Amino acid sequence: MGVVSFNETTPKKRYTMKRIVYVIVIFIVFAGCQNKVDVNQEYMTLHDVKKAYLFPEIQTLKRSNMQSVKMPDYYLKNFIIVDSLLFVDTNQENGLLDIISLKSMKSYGRYLDKGKAKGEFLYGINLTLQTTFECKNDSLYANIYDSGTGGLFKLNITKTIIEKHASLKGLNFYSEIPHSAFWAKTISDTLLLVRNIDEMETHQNRSIITREGIQTNHAVQKLNNFEIPINEDFNIMSSLISISPSREYIIEAMIGMNYINIYSLNNNIEYTLCIGKELDKLSDILSTSRYNRKYVFADLRTYNFGFAVLKYDITERTFQSEEEYAPAILFFDWSGNPIGAINSEIKFNHFDYDELNEVLYILDSDNKMLKIKIHII
Repeated sequence: MGVVSFNETTPKKRYTMKRIVYVIVIFIVFAGCQNKVDVNQEYMTLHDVKKAYLFPEIQTLKRSNMQSVKMPDYYLKNFIIVDSLLFVDTNQENGLLDIISLKSMKSYGRYLDKGKAKGEFLYGINLTLQTTFECKNDSLYANIYDSGTGGLFKLNITKTIIEKHASLKGLNFYSEIPHSAFWAKTISDTLLLVRNIDEMETHQNRSIITREGIQTNHAVQKLNNFEIPINEDFNIMSSLISISPSREYIIEAMIGMNYINIYSLNNNIEYTLCIGKELDKLSDILSTSRYNRKYVFADLRTYNFGFAVLKYDITERTFQSEEEYAPAILFFDWSGNPIGAINSEIKFNHFDYDELNEVLYILDSDNKMLKIKIHII
């Protein structure tokens, strides 16, 4: 009887073991398929790709060699230097924009308010992504896009300082700005570049708005073709954008990838600048958990001699947990050639360079502004 019992139960045990092994194999195969990423295009790049990975050190920033800048007692969301003026985004409900003299560090007044009323800004202002400064007829202007309402406004800075109240008027373009546009820059009085995310959140669309309507060019079309999978984080496509003082170049520095796109709207120039030996792949990013994805560039500024990016090159987890990391500012000429790097022992999130007086300003992680005299070029 004992033998019979053994012979009857053995097939059942074998069947159970086979089933367990089968389930494990299926799970491994399924997990493997989940890690495989099917993408149509690995890079949001342009036709020519240049690589830069050797940067002469200009200087290393230390608290001991920097001077503290006395600022008003409010939160400094961002700042930008134009000519002899320092513009500060205060992020306050009233007085969003503080206009300060760089020479005396005295304020010419705080202007513009948050709100839904005419001439107010629903979500505040963004000095780098949604504001364009221009000099015209001996006056300085700031063209400001309100992403909350889709409105575009021109602030006469010179008149505002003289009259001590905001000289603001609405701007109308020949074609309607898409309602979903989250970014807009005026290239001229008749040329506007806007960006928006499509309904499926898989493409980022750039549109050139002119007298003749909405247009495109080779560089814009190529960048617009970049696609991420449905239900992925559309911030993968995010980039910092700026325009050269000459209005000739558009610069897009990817936030989560190690390259920068430089192009013109008249098709005279278009190239991608890789900061490293190999371009970051979309498939590698998609197969990485969101907290372990890269945070590469944190700020972008343009100058007459070229442009500069604030490079973090850390993971999102490192940034969110406020761990120690060493940022650097990389400087380039307009051909993409490295000028040099300013390394730092200080964590900071914004910077700008006063070309006229050769002074670098940074906004550190404690919301304090610091400055130092540095010769760049």
